[in-house]
Amino acid sequence: MSAGEFFNLHGNDVDVSSNQCAWVRLRGRDTKSGKGRSIPLHDADLARWLKAAPAQGTLPTHESFYRSFKAACEALGLPTSVDDIRETSVWSYPSAGGAW
Repeated sequence: MSAGEFFNLHGNDVDVSSNQCAWVRLRGRDTKSGKGRSIPLHDADLARWLKAAPAQGTLPTHESFYRSFKAACEALGLPTSVDDIRETSVWSYPSAGGAW
């Protein structure tokens, strides 16, 4: 999920009806590619928070998130771009013994 997709979530985009896992269901108009997709969420607490946060106004703003994220990354000596971290983790995960 891209940052833009995250910051534009609506409560009805999160489906918590399954006992197995919850889903974020992105509509095509909300994605860069124009294609809808579903993203599984295996953390029930996170799913419930994502469902409620937009209506409660507790979803962070794009600006406040990036300001906090950048400060945390700088303190840890990590790249300060979300895309750099996402790509680094995708490529590093298998070499650290992870399996897709």
